Amino acid sequence: MKRTTRIFLLIAAIIGIPFYWLLVSNAPGLQPGQGVTIAQLRVLAAQMPGKHPTAIEAAVLDKRDVPGDLLAAGTGIARLTAGVMSFHLLVPGSRAIVIDSGFDRATARQMGYERFNSEAGGRVEGWLRNAGLILLTHEHPDHLGGLAALGDDPQVMARALLPAAQLTKRPANLGPAWPTPAALASVRRMRDLPLQAVAPGVVAIRAPGHTPGSMMYFVALGDGREYLFGGDTVTTAASWKQGRARSHLLADWIAPEDRRAVLSWLTTVRALHREAPRMEIIPGHDIDSIAQTPGKQGILLQ
Repeated sequence: MKRTTRIFLLIAAIIGIPFYWLLVSNAPGLQPGQGVTIAQLRVLAAQMPGKHPTAIEAAVLDKRDVPGDLLAAGTGIARLTAGVMSFHLLVPGSRAIVIDSGFDRATARQMGYERFNSEAGGRVEGWLRNAGLILLTHEHPDHLGGLAALGDDPQVMARALLPAAQLTKRPANLGPAWPTPAALASVRRMRDLPLQAVAPGVVAIRAPGHTPGSMMYFVALGDGREYLFGGDTVTTAASWKQGRARSHLLADWIAPEDRRAVLSWLTTVRALHREAPRMEIIPGHDIDSIAQTPGKQGILLQ
């Protein structure tokens, strides 16, 4: 073998092996699921008396283009639009339900976002102030920042129903706002159960892995449509469709998570979708997967 060939192969190995591990490798691969079934979720969704939500709105507070490999390892370097979103579930004759609060402008700036949508931010603030129930998929600032920005208002915080792990400490990269002690004391604590009904048609699924307080939410609308809000356990559509966790670069170094647990939950989501193929899976950041089929999704993306 020529010396130049050996040098080329050495350079390729030095660059290629780290690149493969950091952005392409999905190790340890899909794990056994958690045993959650669609039958369990449907029973719990019907458990609480009252009207189910009938429509869902989504607000996009900010967005940026990132390589697909970063958010779902091995899906390629083609860029996808990652958005920070909040969801508003309309309930006839009652106050709405908010899933994820997005963030405020100060937190967007802290996290390096540069296209904060002030109109959407004002709309989400109105949703939070008038909500009957506020739920978070997890405790990262791009999901709880909007709620934290209203932390001087105990009445708003009292509408939040959160697992203890979601407000145990102030997350990194959050803007200056954080709930006052009185506001924190007013937050309702979710029961420590694997599955639980939290509103008519809404079931909380405890899903630690991406963070200790990670949750997913199953929503059954009044007309029978079903949704699973995956948060950052299901960051993109490719995450659950291909069973791919976040890249090692992101999951091991930038925002550490329990990769094995996340992959187990992705197996669970895939199994749930096989049981209920018409159920829509709503990823935590994949705007395009919602916007591509607005009629099918039934979500008004604004």
